Amino acid sequence: MLAKFAVMFSALAASCSNHIQTPASTSAITDSEIEKIVDSLVNLGKETAGSESTAWGSQFMAIDEEPRFMGGIIGSQKPTVDPAMKKLVQLGVRALPILIKHLDDKRETKLATKHDMGFGAMWHSDEYDPRYSDKARQPKNINSYPMLSHSMDHTIDKFTLHVGDACYIVIGQIVDRGLSVIRYQPTACIVVNSPIQCPALADAVKKDWGGLTKLDHASQLEADAYSMWPGAAGSAVKHLLFYYPEKGEKLALKLLNRKVYDYMAIWNIADDEMLKTGETAKWRQIYAKTQERYGQDAAAMIPHWTHWSNWETSRDHPKADQERASAIFKALFPKYDPTANVFHPVVEARDQADLIRDLETFRSKALDDAIQNTFRNAIHTKGRPDLTIEKERRRVDGLDSIAGAAYERMKGKGYDKEYLAYFEQRIAEVEKFSKEAWEKQYLDEDRKRVADLKRSKS
Repeated sequence: MLAKFAVMFSALAASCSNHIQTPASTSAITDSEIEKIVDSLVNLGKETAGSESTAWGSQFMAIDEEPRFMGGIIGSQKPTVDPAMKKLVQLGVRALPILIKHLDDKRETKLATKHDMGFGAMWHSDEYDPRYSDKARQPKNINSYPMLSHSMDHTIDKFTLHVGDACYIVIGQIVDRGLSVIRYQPTACIVVNSPIQCPALADAVKKDWGGLTKLDHASQLEADAYSMWPGAAGSAVKHLLFYYPEKGEKLALKLLNRKVYDYMAIWNIADDEMLKTGETAKWRQIYAKTQERYGQDAAAMIPHWTHWSNWETSRDHPKADQERASAIFKALFPKYDPTANVFHPVVEARDQADLIRDLETFRSKALDDAIQNTFRNAIHTKGRPDLTIEKERRRVDGLDSIAGAAYERMKGKGYDKEYLAYFEQRIAEVEKFSKEAWEKQYLDEDRKRVADLKRSKS
């Protein structure tokens, strides 16, 4: 029976790499068949996403995509996709009750991780990526970070992944949360977050995701796509496109239609100009000028960057700045909630480029058309006369990231002349810069693109 489902899911993964389609119905699969797939997790013997000891990255196991290296030791072995884990992730919400039931499954897999780096350490912790940003809604007794107290009580030399740990990783894959059991910590350290060793992690999963319905799942993914955290939108959209294709494509098109804005300018206004004065009248004046210069949608990002700068990016931000930021919220943005995921019709260029890359394995004419329009709208966005040369270069550098991502998707689809013209123009501009200019590092890549475009044209 297990072999039959292996064939079904293999075909499913292949088809989803080329088209947007609803995954094969999961209603026909029985609980006992899911249990058999869980049983096969004992054969897991290689590191996967969520159990990487020398690096950390991003990968959605349900689709055929290359893992994205996010940091760690250069040259780390690429994580594998275990067939049983992939099947369970593809089952989505249908598999959740059984996966949650097995969070305390102590059967050992074949994956044993040792700390043998010569220095550093390996320890148990209770790191957890919660469903909600609002701390009042988060589970208790997790994220205490025991090693921060400099206690060595949690230090270990070896850890063998259990079936319950593998289920924990799979749950994270389904609900789009970073539920990593083994992760690398610079420098030369390994952190283990096991629901077997730390039952509070299992309790947290049950509180957050127990009883999740498909409607709840789709709604949560859409909300996650509006998060301002880097990479959140692309990851959520990938999940939504796989599990709920129609909703996913609708959301992807909505996000691709956002207008690129100068986020650094808005950040500087929020973190610098606003905080230099304590007068409400001047705050209102600055906000009004920002609306006039950058537009209402871009100006509406001021509260986000005010909060980001004074709370998210620093644990020890000056108390006086936080108090002034709080006063700005009270006076100008009384309804602002940093824990709420709200759609904004503007986006930073690199975030939009990341979204395009995250859509790589999902193909449809509607997505292609939207991505091409994103490229056109971005590169034709004119700079402002008040920008310094340095800021203008950084603005264009962000647009280059969109052009590069769109080109990789759209080459050979009838738009090559547009991309050839763009990259030739950029090469000519960058060649005029000083030898030390950071843009020089992109010249080889752009020249290769031009060569490829000319070769395909001939």
